[in-house]
Amino acid sequence: MEEATRGFIKINFDGSKSSQDVAGGFIIRDWEGKFIQASAFNLGRSSILVAEATAMRNGIKEAVQAGFTHIQIEGDNKILIQAGQCHIQSPWEIHVLVQDILTYTKLCNRVII
Repeated sequence: MEEATRGFIKINFDGSKSSQDVAGGFIIRDWEGKFIQASAFNLGRSSILVAEATAMRNGIKEAVQAGFTHIQIEGDNKILIQAGQCHIQSPWEIHVLVQDILTYTKLCNRVII
């Protein structure tokens, strides 16, 4: 994990899938790499795309609610990143989550995805 751009907090999100369940989580750090907050959750039977979208949404929501307005977001799901950047239409199964992500990012001064 690289440090965030100076003055930004960084949210890293990810999901994982076992044979039966999916889980996701996020970690928020400042631009020096210092820990701010983290969370993880189990979604039961769902898709990895839903787990990662939920993790991204939850991370952004927590950052915005904590008052951060300069946010850098990092994850490895290309579909989700492109949907969050409005480069592609979000797949139906994460459409509501992507809309939440876009709503939270509009509350920020600057977001780098």
